[in-house]
Amino acid sequence: MPDGDVEINLVELAAHQKRLGGVLDHVTAASNAAYHSTNPLVFGELGTLLAEMCTDLQAECGDHLRSAVGTTTEHITKVGEWHDSVSRHEEYRAKSFEERTDLD
Repeated sequence: MPDGDVEINLVELAAHQKRLGGVLDHVTAASNAAYHSTNPLVFGELGTLLAEMCTDLQAECGDHLRSAVGTTTEHITKVGEWHDSVSRHEEYRAKSFEERTDLD
């Protein structure tokens, strides 16, 4: 644990949340793609055999990607809540400081 206060940069936190939105877009696209199989006949007879062999794996990967979409969405929400909490705390501290200095 660091000694002293930890500085949280709200601008950087908001930027991080925005970057996570880009990650979510990519994970969502991969998840959607996992559930859309290519016609196995595109690759000829061998493609048909490979498609059959890969069906279960494709479904499993799709399930993991769907889970990643949920986890990423949850993380984005929590970062936003953290940002809002820190912002409210900073506003409270600033207001308290102003009230104290007004008394002087």
